[in-house]
Amino acid sequence: MFKPYLIAIILGILISCSEKEPELEKIGHESIVLSCLYKENAEFIIESENEFIQMATQVYNEGFGFGNDCVDTTQAPFSFNDFVLMGRYTKTDMNDQLSINVYRNNSLKRIIYKVEIDKVPGPEDNGGFGIIYSSGMNWIKIPKPSDEYEIIIEYSEY
Repeated sequence: MFKPYLIAIILGILISCSEKEPELEKIGHESIVLSCLYKENAEFIIESENEFIQMATQVYNEGFGFGNDCVDTTQAPFSFNDFVLMGRYTKTDMNDQLSINVYRNNSLKRIIYKVEIDKVPGPEDNGGFGIIYSSGMNWIKIPKPSDEYEIIIEYSEY
């Protein structure tokens, strides 16, 4: 005969197996070229024209970027009524694999901008060339989510 604690353990396992992981729905995004608006080791989530102007002014005032003639720091590149701008600085070698995706998690009310780099080991390990091939903010825009959604950026290298 089964003892009561064994039944409780079996029921616990069955219930935990039946619970679903929160589902991530991949959503579309559009890359935006703002090549002179970058700041090393930074990330930005910009939801208004005012925030854009403040960010651009801060980047130029701190000496990053190539100068005010590169991007109009007094005007946003699109309407923030409909879109959100996000950027994450990355630096990659020629052989590194950069992956950029955006997901919506409806159960947690989150938009996740996921930036991943699969790093190839450097020259000392007979891997990548050790030469920086690409660096920048990886600016994208997405349709503006409703106010109850939190927007986050996840960055990982492996």
